[in-house]
Amino acid sequence: MTSILSENTAAENKSANYVANFFKEHKIGQALKQSNFFKQKGFPCKDLLQFLVTLVFMGKNLWRYLDT
Repeated sequence: MTSILSENTAAENKSANYVANFFKEHKIGQALKQSNFFKQKGFPCKDLLQFLVTLVFMGKNLWRYLDT
């Protein structure tokens, strides 16, 4: 049972790394700033958007992710 959990975690980390590399490579943060996509407080918009895209590629639902 432990191997299944570690495989899932490894796959999730791999997806998160792919998304992070994509955002860095294509300078998504700079594009968001240029389009005036920002917040005044809290987490940066780039991080929130990156998190949501990562959830999509992991095949997870935001509501269930927050519920657990």
